Amino acid sequence: MNTSLKQVEAQALSLSAEERAKLAEVMLESLARPTADIEAAWAGIEQRVAAYDRGDITSYPAEMYSREAYPKVNTVKFIAPAANSSGSGLLQ
Repeated sequence: MNTSLKQVEAQALSLSAEERAKLAEVMLESLARPTADIEAAWAGIEQRVAAYDRGDITSYPAEMYSREAYPKVNTVKFIAPAANSSGSGLLQ
């Protein structure tokens, strides 16, 4: 631990219980702030939801995708690794 961190820790420990609780709350909140990547992802989601609400995006029932995807997924075969292999097998 570097000197300035030790100093901050010592100062924090000298605070009253109420002040330490408030400091802990502030510190935890600072760790929970969304990153720029998460904020950008949410912005994209919000734009798509708004487009859907405006009727700019067509939606399709999930069953339609299931009917198309199931036959493709159902034909995937697992090839077990050879006895002397360290691999986990292959999908074909």
